[in-house]
Amino acid sequence: MKAKVYAFRDNVGEKGSNYMGVTLYFIETTIRDFFDTVQEHFSTEIETATGMQYYPTPLSTAQHTGNVRDFVFEIGDLKSGKLKYYGHWRKGKWLSLKIFDEFDMGTLEEILTER
Repeated sequence: MKAKVYAFRDNVGEKGSNYMGVTLYFIETTIRDFFDTVQEHFSTEIETATGMQYYPTPLSTAQHTGNVRDFVFEIGDLKSGKLKYYGHWRKGKWLSLKIFDEFDMGTLEEILTER
């Protein structure tokens, strides 16, 4: 089955300065309704935890040959270029996960499971 990588490459910061880059990857065969819901959830959770503004970007796509229905997120420090938080969801479970304690994982997992 051919898949594409659909991605949001968002930024978090204060007016005039971006401090974190947030990339949400959806590996799917088609654009799905839940993509926007996941982006909104990350926006809410990160703005609540950091007090900074979340700047969403439009969806982009790239070709992919591999597993379908994976979700991957990466949150990096833009100044150092290093990842702070990350996660890889496949078949109803996290293969890797590092996120701040306040993040509402229950809601995110519900969205990913119900897709």
